[in-house]
Amino acid sequence: MAEHPHCDSLILHKNGECDYCDVYPDRQAQRIADGINFTGHKDPNKKPCPSEALRPAYIAHRWHGNRPTNIEVPLEPPSKYAIILESKDED
Repeated sequence: MAEHPHCDSLILHKNGECDYCDVYPDRQAQRIADGINFTGHKDPNKKPCPSEALRPAYIAHRWHGNRPTNIEVPLEPPSKYAIILESKDED
């Protein structure tokens, strides 16, 4: 078994989103216990994904070796309109 599910060792997707990450249920459980977001998730009550501290998920996911297998993910930055809508949801 590989040491990490993805080329970027800091990426870890939520259970059910990625067949590679689902092989590591202990790591997924630890991330939940530590209150850390999974890659691509932005719960403001949790710490950011360690990979996303370096760059946004859409950039990390551009490399196919880092993408989840079971969900579609954006590979481009969000539009300014989407950013505005997201900020209104936080208010």
